[in-house]
Amino acid sequence: MDNVYSEGQLCMEFTNEEIMNYLVEPLKKHSNICVKALTLDEKEVQDTNEQIRYVSIDEDKDCYFSFLGFQTSLFVLEEEFMFIDDEAKEDIVSSHTYGNVVYEGSLRDKSHKEILELMYQISSILVNVKELEIEERKVSQTGIQYPKCEYNVKLISDVIEKGSISFSNILFTFKDNLD
Repeated sequence: MDNVYSEGQLCMEFTNEEIMNYLVEPLKKHSNICVKALTLDEKEVQDTNEQIRYVSIDEDKDCYFSFLGFQTSLFVLEEEFMFIDDEAKEDIVSSHTYGNVVYEGSLRDKSHKEILELMYQISSILVNVKELEIEERKVSQTGIQYPKCEYNVKLISDVIEKGSISFSNILFTFKDNLD
């Protein structure tokens, strides 16, 4: 893995411009959602000096991103999808990740643009989901504080009826209904 970031630098300390260009604007192209960039106190960002802390995608489904620098989370249908800086993983314990989907692909070898595009791709899949069911399989716990898992996220969507797509350790499977 080539490390794009210097030691001590977090790979998800995005600028407002990066969040707007690579996540918010692409999401706005989906006609069925209302995307908003929000501050820490959940007010819509009006000024470029106000740091974006959340990106709300669909208020009805409580679907949004939360940006913490060492971690970015996507919340949808009461589930959390976690993207954690590789160097911060040693400080994450199982109580932080329990019940959540943790992306285990490397992030430090990606630019901010590439990381945000990955998050956009995953959120584009989840934005039209009516239901989801997560199957978790523990793979290992070597060298980290929490168990490394593979996930099969079964989805019912209004847009995509069948098929699957994989991102590192996360497999999204589209079904007509959840059995």
